[in-house]
Amino acid sequence: MGLARQIFKSYQHRVLIIASSLLAVVLLVSGQWFIEKVMAFETTVSVIINLVGGLYFMFLLLRTEFSKGSK
Repeated sequence: MGLARQIFKSYQHRVLIIASSLLAVVLLVSGQWFIEKVMAFETTVSVIINLVGGLYFMFLLLRTEFSKGSK
């Protein structure tokens, strides 16, 4: 809800839940459109999200492992 709170400047849950839901729908639909039309991929946006998220997770794990080993 952080992005919705920044956009709508409200702390009411009723507003933030609706705004977060609409924002999520808009971002996912526009992301799927971007992948299909602009990048001409035949995949879903969830595959790209999982790929990027998995790579970031591995980066965090490796960074933590190397920082523990260097001390």
